[in-house]
Amino acid sequence: MERDEPGFVGAIGNTILAPLALRAQLISQGMDVELANWIGIVQMDLLNGIIKLKERPAEGDIFIRIAGNSNTVELPAHDDALLPGWKEFAGALSSVPINRTQDLSLCIRHVQLTSTVTKILLQSFGLAPLQELYLVNNALGSGGIKFVASAIKANKHLMDLSLNGNPIGSNHDARTLVGALKNHPTMKNLSLCACSIGQRIDVTRTIISTFDWMERVFLCDNHIGSQSAALISNCLARNPFIKRLWLCNNLLTDPDAVLIADGLKTNTNLRMLKLSGNAIEETGITALDKAVLNVFSMNELYDSNHTCSIDIGGVCNQFVCPKLNRNIKIESTLLSFYEPEGLHLRLYINSLPIKLMPHVLASLKDERIDEALRKTVLFRIMRGWSMPLLYTSRASVELRRSERIRKNKIAMLLRGK
Repeated sequence: MERDEPGFVGAIGNTILAPLALRAQLISQGMDVELANWIGIVQMDLLNGIIKLKERPAEGDIFIRIAGNSNTVELPAHDDALLPGWKEFAGALSSVPINRTQDLSLCIRHVQLTSTVTKILLQSFGLAPLQELYLVNNALGSGGIKFVASAIKANKHLMDLSLNGNPIGSNHDARTLVGALKNHPTMKNLSLCACSIGQRIDVTRTIISTFDWMERVFLCDNHIGSQSAALISNCLARNPFIKRLWLCNNLLTDPDAVLIADGLKTNTNLRMLKLSGNAIEETGITALDKAVLNVFSMNELYDSNHTCSIDIGGVCNQFVCPKLNRNIKIESTLLSFYEPEGLHLRLYINSLPIKLMPHVLASLKDERIDEALRKTVLFRIMRGWSMPLLYTSRASVELRRSERIRKNKIAMLLRGK
């Protein structure tokens, strides 16, 4: 046994065996010692969870973890051995006041959840103010997905749901899950990593529909490839509600990155896109960089995506405010043209009519003009190539200059007197 066995006397009823006693009983019945150890550890986690729930503090969050084998293989259920513990745990979970303001989180990982256990848990999920539910490597299957959907509908407090490591084997299962999520009043974050979503395009399409109302979606390690990339690109181009999207460690390539970059051009909601661990190289990274920072011309820079930060390529769009991100890009691009000898615009404004060039350069070289004004004037001119605006700006500058000269002359005359 790897975890300390707490003192359970007085904290729980007499119907549940202490972990060491359960382990000894199972071994005496011929069970493998290692398996009996892990069942004892799950029993210990259940008892610890019961104590936390019954002795809950008035303040502070409650996080309960029930974990089986630490490798990726889920622990067999063994309902006959653990059933009393599950029943006691479900009763303790149901006793948490519904008006509790602190977070209540439950993580069950590497433990198989059979129909017997899920029936016990379902009622308590509906009564407890559970905000976060993490079910990881539980061999859920279709019956388990149906249980999760029922739990979502029963609990109106859930904000985070993780089903990592539980394959979604059919579109029917995917639709069952998504149907429960769609009208949930508080759900914000969905994690479906290593759920084999990319292996069936119909399942991918159904899961992608959650982008319309979820804030964060994690789809890492799902064998998502080119067909799915096209669906993701089309969805992002519609500008769905999703704010953060994780697509790490999938099968995306350069052409897929180009598609996703195209989808970002009309998207103003996505704040973060994670693509590390894919086979995306120079061509794909360049396309993604251009989507958020296209310095080919000032017009294209202005029309870039100013909301999404991507974890591969250049660092960009680090602030929540798109306008601030856009202004920083414009300012940084202009400042990059400064050289020791002065300002050099190179070919960046080669589409500006040549007869306007002296006026633009003259405005920028005049250090007495307010720096922010100079950048604003330059941008507005370059954005619209507006001749009247240029000369209006120049006239305003000349007027202020003439006024300063006049005031200086008056001051000199007064000092001379």
